[in-house]
Amino acid sequence: MKKTVFFAALVLALATAGMAQNLPRFELNLYGGYGLKSIDTGTSFYYNWTGSYYWMDAWGASSNFNATGSGGPGFGGGFAFYFHPNIGIGFNFGYFRTALDTVTNSDMWWSWTYTSGNYYAYPDSGYLDEPMSMAGVSNYFQTIPISLNAILRFGRERFQGYFSFGPTLFLNKISVESELAYMLYYGNWSYFAVDVIRVPTSINESWTSIGADFGAGFTFWVAPAFGIFFDARYYLSGTKTFDWTYSLNEYDGLFENLYYDFTQEDVNWLYDNGLINGIEIKPSFLQIALGIKIRLY
Repeated sequence: MKKTVFFAALVLALATAGMAQNLPRFELNLYGGYGLKSIDTGTSFYYNWTGSYYWMDAWGASSNFNATGSGGPGFGGGFAFYFHPNIGIGFNFGYFRTALDTVTNSDMWWSWTYTSGNYYAYPDSGYLDEPMSMAGVSNYFQTIPISLNAILRFGRERFQGYFSFGPTLFLNKISVESELAYMLYYGNWSYFAVDVIRVPTSINESWTSIGADFGAGFTFWVAPAFGIFFDARYYLSGTKTFDWTYSLNEYDGLFENLYYDFTQEDVNWLYDNGLINGIEIKPSFLQIALGIKIRLY
């Protein structure tokens, strides 16, 4: 009973204070800031075979891709309508983008059981670490959040605080490039060899997701119709998984003058045997922003 009376009194006090101030109903806002986005995702291909097959007792390959992002600039704007001095609704939109630092390493290994006499195996048993370098590649994640918020504000005429929250539509895009080390084994009864081709892979996807945002801040009104505000806001959205797109083409091997036609059948074999997976991206991020507000009387 005491709690009910307390909350009723608080709501009445806010309403009374707000009505006394006779605050304007409409506000426009523009902001710029920085989005704190933690991305640490990766994918891998791994194949390892051991046994006895045409003088080969072991061979395999792996490709490991990792993408990390820590944040980037953001900006946006919106407007608010207050149907009560302390309660309103707001429509907001923004833009956020973070560069992705990517690292790809490919490893290959092979071991022959017999390489003398009338048989020839190439190259000699060994291990190859093949780092990937793709100069000029722009890997990034970006999103455009569009939100409808309920707003609760409090304070006096010059200095006001607020809370806001509501559903958000995210318009997302990701662009990353990598490679797949695809190992080949071929030969006949007198000649055996291994080789590897480097197949370019990429993910360039756009998608929409539904989530929410919630935040708080304060506004200092420098003049009756012009204010400066600070806002801290968290945007929340679900995780999305993407498969790689492979460049189907003919490729030259790293060891010999071997040309291999990498086709959709090779891609199907990778997935059917569970040798490769996609990457996961979650559009959620925290944004710290500073902006201006304009009152419309």
